[in-house]
Amino acid sequence: MKAKESQRKVKENMKILYTETYRLIPEGVDAAADKMAEILGSHTDLSKKDILRARLSTEEILLNWMQTDEGQPVLFRIERQGKKLNISLELQSPYGNLEKNPLKNEEDYGSSSMTESIMANLGMAWMYQMEGGVNRVFIRIAAKKANQLAQMAAAIVLAAACGAAFRLLPGRAAENLSRFLIDPLFETFLGFLSAIVVPMMFLSVVWGVANIGGSRQLGLIGKKISFRFLWGNGEAALLGGVLLALFFPVGIQGGGGGEGQLAALADMLFDIVPDNLLSPFLSGNTMQIIFLALVMGVTMVTIQNQVPLVMQAAEQCNAIIQQILSVISRMVPLFVFLSVIRLVLMGNLGDLSGFAKMILLYLAGSAALIGYDLFLVWRELKVPPVTIIKKLMPTYLIALSTASSAAAFSECTSACTEKLGIKKTLVNFGIPLGIVVYMPNYAMWLVLFAGACAQYYGQVLTLPEVFILLFMAVFLAVAAPPIPGGALTCYTILLMQMNIPLEMLAIASAINVVVDFTGTAGHLFANQTKLLVAGAKMGMVDRKKLEREE
Repeated sequence: MKAKESQRKVKENMKILYTETYRLIPEGVDAAADKMAEILGSHTDLSKKDILRARLSTEEILLNWMQTDEGQPVLFRIERQGKKLNISLELQSPYGNLEKNPLKNEEDYGSSSMTESIMANLGMAWMYQMEGGVNRVFIRIAAKKANQLAQMAAAIVLAAACGAAFRLLPGRAAENLSRFLIDPLFETFLGFLSAIVVPMMFLSVVWGVANIGGSRQLGLIGKKISFRFLWGNGEAALLGGVLLALFFPVGIQGGGGGEGQLAALADMLFDIVPDNLLSPFLSGNTMQIIFLALVMGVTMVTIQNQVPLVMQAAEQCNAIIQQILSVISRMVPLFVFLSVIRLVLMGNLGDLSGFAKMILLYLAGSAALIGYDLFLVWRELKVPPVTIIKKLMPTYLIALSTASSAAAFSECTSACTEKLGIKKTLVNFGIPLGIVVYMPNYAMWLVLFAGACAQYYGQVLTLPEVFILLFMAVFLAVAAPPIPGGALTCYTILLMQMNIPLEMLAIASAINVVVDFTGTAGHLFANQTKLLVAGAKMGMVDRKKLEREE
């Protein structure tokens, strides 16, 4: 009785928004994709990114089915269940239980594994099942999430007020409250986070490297673009290192002066290679874990056709970790609340001037990166910087005001093809890839954040520590999960490697929300200019469109 009653309540809570049958012909595919955008667009609680991704992926799925079943009918259904939308596409197999999975990464379907995995990493993951002769793909899209900035600000203000009030409690009440309630909750969250960051980092790097080289359709183009993105992260980290050396405590300490520092640097380089496969994971040595991930990723690139099951397993494990991280991200405001209360009760707020200096240096560095990108465009194409700024300003403003690369995705791709004249094949590959792996502002920010933390604790960073910091910043900018709050895992890795107390996660989480706005805008601007320069070198830019006045 209880099971039937539960099923009845689920059905009552489910509302059919749309149902229609379309033929697998070009007109039918376009009509279904357009209808998807129209239906989702009529629901104001859905974000623009979900509408865009749903439309693109719907079109891709139907086109894949059309390769083998042209003219066959497909049932398209959208249902609302609570705060979720259930979307499904169903193809009846005309020859019995014949599996036709449009999500497979096979050339027969004309699908690009790179595009599919990038879309999945951005939050669009369709699933497939075969039942009763019906091939069905389905997805659940969440309603628009609450404003993260507002949540974080509320958590900080509430925590500061509660912390100040708790310190007024009589006797040892505040100490006991911290010891038996706040500290255990904080340590539990940190323990879970520390347990997940190691496999997250390993799988993210492995899958990122393997997938970058796995595009059959773009081949050499993909390798060139990927190298440019990685190099761009390195340039930004190096700029952060210069600012770090100029404005934060960095010097040569102990160990016989300069010779001792060089010896320590050499030891650090040799220590990157682990003694065995298990020790890096048992000890949490992040440098060795990144090394192993790079080796495995590159190896998988070279023999990917021989290990399809391993590629699939890596992708699925990465998807599981990303889903866990998405759940953790919802708890970030609570974590910030606990962290700030601990800082207030322990009286460890101290002098935060280093973090204010860090923010000012970051903003100056972000402006310098934009100027550098404009210079590269001028040197390669001889196009005035003012022209490029006018063409890219709409994308920049959308990203700056929303802190969402997905919200600016449509304008970003349109600006690249229509205003900059970059060929669509390069844009369709480079923009999604750049959103996931190319984050120069974030690489620079991590370096500066480590410098501010060192100053806060009265530490002086040594040459080997700065070298490690730059190396980690480059790859953490690649491995950073593209989800709200995902950066928290990268801060955890950075602090653990630099032997900085994890209490700094509270400050990192609070400041990260603010700088995320300028960072997202800077990342997209750099993405577009890098593609423009690369496209010019490969003869994939229409000069007439580029030089046309807006």
